[in-house]
Amino acid sequence: MKNDLIASFDRKIPLQLLNQYYLDWKIGLMFCHVPKAACTYFGKILIELHGYNESYTRDKEFIHLFLKNITTQYSSFRRFLSRKINLNKMPKILFVRHPSSRLLSGYLDKIYNKKFETISVDVQNYQKFLHKMILSLNLCKNKSESCLIKNANISFPIFVDSLIAGLYDIHFLPYTKMCMPCSIPYTHIIRQETFSEDINCLLRDLGISEFNNDALWVSNQYPGDRTDKYLKEFYSQLSTNQIQQLVNYTFLDHVLFYYKFKQYF
Repeated sequence: MKNDLIASFDRKIPLQLLNQYYLDWKIGLMFCHVPKAACTYFGKILIELHGYNESYTRDKEFIHLFLKNITTQYSSFRRFLSRKINLNKMPKILFVRHPSSRLLSGYLDKIYNKKFETISVDVQNYQKFLHKMILSLNLCKNKSESCLIKNANISFPIFVDSLIAGLYDIHFLPYTKMCMPCSIPYTHIIRQETFSEDINCLLRDLGISEFNNDALWVSNQYPGDRTDKYLKEFYSQLSTNQIQQLVNYTFLDHVLFYYKFKQYF
């Protein structure tokens, strides 16, 4: 009989999102990779749990590449079914953070960058690609004034308008559309706001309670993101109508994971 979880994926997960799902056969878990929700930091932990030292986890882009070498993406699931491993019993992990904080983090990282010349060529090219996608939506009457701000960056209000108009990119896609929490029976929810506490709980459930790296547990929060200090600065640029549309865009993410709508508005 076909594995029930595989059948669920086939029926409900859009093809362009299948590779957001990873299996780690050695550790024994499956997770939905959510950009801008501490998944890169979780990748660092997995790499160290696989026995590699910290020198393998210092560069973010390297972590992404190495993670694909120690895990299996959904597109390769079927060739492992012969192992007769019951995916339904495997722990399934979903990563979340406040939707408003995550959207701004994605904007600052992938669209708005004051030091464009200092980032890698790959990141520069991706940033240029997103700029072209947003400008192609024709949301601005005068692109040189209302769309672009200093250093040829897309303004935050235009970015929000582009999301509402249909900009499709995994860095900004709501959790409920990317990770299908109403269809996939997740066993653990890892919040960025309580990252260390939640990860320690997950590791104990996996029988890895002996793992102890003080550098990872600096605080109860995920230590690698400073977005929150910019929230009021950027969200104050939005009109009341834009805020309402943004709330509608992330409505299920707020409701399902108990995040307050007005926390940053």
